Amino acid sequence: MLSRHRTMLEYNVLHIAEGQHWAGIEAHLGNLIPSFRSFSKEVDVKCFLLNEGQLADKLREKGVEVITCVRKRRFDLMVILKLNYFLRQKRIKVIHMHGYLAIFYGLIASTGTNVQKFITIHQPAVPLQQIKDKKFKFYLRLSYWLAKKKKALFIAVSNDVKSSWINEWGINCDDIAVIHNGIDIDDLVPNVGKQKEIKEKYQGTPETKIISIIGRLKIVKGHRYFIEAARYLLQSNNNIVFLIIGEGEQRTKLENDVKTLGLERYVKFTGFKRNIIDYLAITDILIISSLYEGIPYTLLEAMALGKCVVATEVGGLKEVIQSEINGILVKKEDPNAIAMAVNLLLQDDHKRKMLGEVARERVANHYSSHVIVKEIIDMYNKVTK
Repeated sequence: MLSRHRTMLEYNVLHIAEGQHWAGIEAHLGNLIPSFRSFSKEVDVKCFLLNEGQLADKLREKGVEVITCVRKRRFDLMVILKLNYFLRQKRIKVIHMHGYLAIFYGLIASTGTNVQKFITIHQPAVPLQQIKDKKFKFYLRLSYWLAKKKKALFIAVSNDVKSSWINEWGINCDDIAVIHNGIDIDDLVPNVGKQKEIKEKYQGTPETKIISIIGRLKIVKGHRYFIEAARYLLQSNNNIVFLIIGEGEQRTKLENDVKTLGLERYVKFTGFKRNIIDYLAITDILIISSLYEGIPYTLLEAMALGKCVVATEVGGLKEVIQSEINGILVKKEDPNAIAMAVNLLLQDDHKRKMLGEVARERVANHYSSHVIVKEIIDMYNKVTK
């Protein structure tokens, strides 16, 4: 039983994020904040978002107080004023920021207050020379300059993420801790009726295997390699359906790629789905083909459901997956390697199920949201005494 901390009675916490799309940060907060509340009834955890959306809806359903202030432009003075007023009115002791815009607004709005400042870094650092958007680059540099100037403390979701930010941004090693993502396993309850609907729509026959990839349709997620792997697999086995679950700027290009390869019958685009757990529940093998990655919640959720995952050997993925023990790791940008791993698992049901069972145990033992929350609270306590 996790012990409650006496000092948690002494301060309120505010998490700040964009909240526009349901992506890594939103999944993180959707899991984390309700777990804070169940861990310690005394602490009043609130959330300030720059957009209405699925995250705001989910947190409100869980009883979390959510304040939104929708930006009219990238720099919006009204956001700063409203956030500053809220920090003072609610006597916030700790602000915890997620994403460069949240860092920018949170640090400026906290001027003149005595709040303690934390930043969670969710992805490896991208070298500045690779960033083409000049405004984005400006606000990114300004945000992390402010963070260092105001002595914010950093939390990285993986050791790989930590190393990349130390190397690229010169963050002091002592100012950045590693706390992995975590999930509330008890909250993962698939809807049997929804599963049946999905199977009827996509599966074809009960024997058809379902291979899925889940996430924003962005270049970094490596969907093109998923599609190429599908082409290789279908050359010897056409009793498979491939689901691309998510939405994003790459959709049109990816749909054209599927059409060019003549795979429309087997590769299906579902669009954005809120009920990801139901799609994971009917998936036989999950593919994560990212070029770089933190620790995606889709990975933890799939493993918690006992699903076998084939993932690229990048970032936090290789910290969670022990290849051939609780999943399979392959080289990035290698569709042939993905296809070979999937084919092996399709031919060996026992191996696939065994890897899934070990995966479930690993998440339960090491990536529970309650364990993660305790680690974060311990960090808060060190600076608020």
